Amino acid sequence: METVMSDVRHLIFSVPDDWSNDDKGDFYEEFIVEILKPMRLSSERRLRVTGMELDILAKGEDQPINILVECKAHRDAISADVITKLMGNVQIRKADRGWLFTTSDLTKDGRGLWQEIQNDPEHARKFTWYSPSKTIDVLISQRSIVHPVSLAGGLAGWDLGDWSLIVTPGKRSWLVELLEDGLPAKYCVFDARAGSPLGLRESQVVAEASARFSALQVIQAADVPNAKQLAPVVRAPVAKVISGDTWEDPRPARPIDFVGRDDVIKSISSFIGQVRQGETSTRSFAVQAPSGWGKSSLTLKLVQSAASGAIERCSVTAIDSRSANTAAFVAEALRLTLKEALGSVAGKKNSLKINSLREPLDSQDVKTALAQLKAESRVAVLLFDQFEELFAKEALFEVFNAVRDLSLDIDAAQAPLILGFAWKTDVSLPQQHPAYHLWHQLADRRRSFKVGEFKRGEIIRVVSKAEKAIGKTLSRVLRSRLAEQCQGLPWLLKKLLVHVLQRVSTPESQYLLLERELDIEQLFKEDLEQLQEEHIRCLRFVAAKAPITVAEVEESFSREATNLLINQHLLVRSGMNYVIYWDIFRDYLVDEKVPQIPWTRTFQRTPPVALKAVRALNDYGPLSAGGLGVHLELKEGPTFNLLGDLVALQLVDADGSGNYRVASHLGDISADTLASVVRRQLQRHVVARAIERAWGKEKVFPYDEWLSFFDRQQPRSAPLSQTTLRQYAGNLKSWLLFAGLVDISANGLARADGRGSQMGRTSNNRATFGFFFGTSSPKSLEGVLRLIFENSRLDRARLDGKGFRKAISDLLTLGIIEMDGNHICLERDWTSFEELLSNCKKIVRAQSTIKLAAKVLVEAGGDRLVAGDLLRKHLGASWKDSSAKRNVSGLARYIQWSALEKFQSEQRGEPESVPLF
Repeated sequence: METVMSDVRHLIFSVPDDWSNDDKGDFYEEFIVEILKPMRLSSERRLRVTGMELDILAKGEDQPINILVECKAHRDAISADVITKLMGNVQIRKADRGWLFTTSDLTKDGRGLWQEIQNDPEHARKFTWYSPSKTIDVLISQRSIVHPVSLAGGLAGWDLGDWSLIVTPGKRSWLVELLEDGLPAKYCVFDARAGSPLGLRESQVVAEASARFSALQVIQAADVPNAKQLAPVVRAPVAKVISGDTWEDPRPARPIDFVGRDDVIKSISSFIGQVRQGETSTRSFAVQAPSGWGKSSLTLKLVQSAASGAIERCSVTAIDSRSANTAAFVAEALRLTLKEALGSVAGKKNSLKINSLREPLDSQDVKTALAQLKAESRVAVLLFDQFEELFAKEALFEVFNAVRDLSLDIDAAQAPLILGFAWKTDVSLPQQHPAYHLWHQLADRRRSFKVGEFKRGEIIRVVSKAEKAIGKTLSRVLRSRLAEQCQGLPWLLKKLLVHVLQRVSTPESQYLLLERELDIEQLFKEDLEQLQEEHIRCLRFVAAKAPITVAEVEESFSREATNLLINQHLLVRSGMNYVIYWDIFRDYLVDEKVPQIPWTRTFQRTPPVALKAVRALNDYGPLSAGGLGVHLELKEGPTFNLLGDLVALQLVDADGSGNYRVASHLGDISADTLASVVRRQLQRHVVARAIERAWGKEKVFPYDEWLSFFDRQQPRSAPLSQTTLRQYAGNLKSWLLFAGLVDISANGLARADGRGSQMGRTSNNRATFGFFFGTSSPKSLEGVLRLIFENSRLDRARLDGKGFRKAISDLLTLGIIEMDGNHICLERDWTSFEELLSNCKKIVRAQSTIKLAAKVLVEAGGDRLVAGDLLRKHLGASWKDSSAKRNVSGLARYIQWSALEKFQSEQRGEPESVPLF
């Protein structure tokens, strides 16, 4: 068999890891000095002259010539600045020549400048660039090393890739990459001076010059007279991103099911067009979003858009990065991308050989493919999906380096080739992690496109597609609740839709689903309920080690177990690796933690009717929604909404048969107990968290700003009408007051310092959210309290007729009584009237207006007119002087009645002061 051989040669320097930068520089310069000696040039190294430091100053031994030699041992391409600096030094030092030795290629700008130098005869004579290939040619001509052609005879029958001259302390070696099916698979090493093959162990030591070679299998030329004696390398296939088979499949969405992201697709399409038309030098981009926001689905949509021509003159190949097992993955992904791009143009298969894992763009077939794309004004996109998954294993770190090198080479070549990355933004990388540096080093070389939350219109389109695919229709109310609960998160919307549509059978059953509050953990548990113990252990095993090879998994678990998990789409095969279908589910399997989704519930009812429902269920339950509605005088729809609130607040349980009962964990149903339970639930609400974060303890939030604050904090995909917004904001405010998380203060609401003064108190009167001004006399207020205490339930019109209207208003403001239709009753039961009266005085003392009145009366020296004016200014009121005096006088009566001064003195440990009023 004829030996096929590449004529591309690379230069690699390798020194011990513990060498300093100076040591490395000295080593490279000594190597260059050895090249200069046969040229009859003596050398001075690291020569310091005025204003500069020269790497090497070479002087002719046979003729008077001075040459400034610049040495650059870099992996990255050399910029034009290096050439410009050398030209300036030559001019300043009046040197005869300027030579540049590099171990890498030039950037696009560097090549442009070098071409200009070559086009100028004077500059071309004066300046010389010794590229790696030219340096190797000099060494061969000086007989310092043998020509690789003389070594090919020992590898008869092999398809030979690129040769790399590896220079190590005291040794020079030739390493040749051997191809199988058009890609490097093995390597062989020779002594570059003597031309003799090295032993296997010595060859492996030489190959350590580049971690990229670890993806290849070593052979020894002397032991391989014929290529057929060695079995071919088994190569793990590069897996493309694939979609699910149906709408409800948890894998990435099929393009036909894909919804929205029009802005992102348009931006990426525009960027690709700029590359194709030569309007930008950037050659990479990133699609960034948290887990489960549809990055993989978006990549498939980009593939389809390119194939259909929606993205003009472009092909997109989306690769699942989780299929990687060695650094050869990147070269193979590149080849697949170019083959697909050429296939879409030429309509036929192209073998397209890649001769080197380290320098794939130097391969002749790759150059030809890129030239063809450029000539036809086309561009190829290689998009790495799940890219961040590669750093899960140290063995794959070299894949990152291969991607980085490819990105830099594409930039330098300005090829019609783009690298794309789907990158998860909610991953945390420590700064010492290799991936951290790779990702940030490339930041200025890529465009970033961020995927946002679903908008209202996109949510509606997703729901409509789901209904059509499954053949079921959701009610308007349930559609609205799904839109609210998913919070614009694509993964959550899909999970909730699959859950709901699998359970909806009748219009009535949709009402039952409304009571289910957002419970991500329960949804994941349902995925596992159908599995046996072995299946769950297998999932947890893969989750902890993914990506993990198929062979490693099947050493510990049966093929039947893995097949079942694959059929249920819980386990996914990517190339020769197993992964979990969803990284959010994987995290749950590993840590048993679910994503922290802010609670955003909008409450349909206020505490008074909600607690009345709890009492009814306690007295008569369990009850159906219809049965409870009879007791509450509510229709079935509003009753279901109310029960949704109670289930979400963990005050009521549903038994699954349509009946509801008081939650089993409640020891009693006193207002204080229920308020404590509600408090624990509301503390995780997005608005409550914003209050805790943004409101200082002394801050008062004006009432007229509460509506806008609620609207800003409550995420939603569409604006609410002012009527609906006021209802939701008012309902939540009622619950926050009941839970003691906020308090009424002068001029507005304040964050409660501990338990708020209205914790456990309810009222459905609007005055609850205003101020107490003591419009009635304490005697009248006591009289009403006694009547209600003795009769339990009284007709309001009757009491109003007896002159108790103001007293009733005051008691409603204080939250001590509540309205039940047209009747008045106490907010809670009391064992004695004395206990009720004592509690009433305690509540009065806690009122912000009472405390403020006591303060201004002291400041005014007891003068009611002056105190009224001060009170008016503090509250920002527009009262007349007479009204201001009347209000402060009413409050003064209740200060005395509630014994506020005595209470405050006892709190301070002081003797009782003499009242001023």
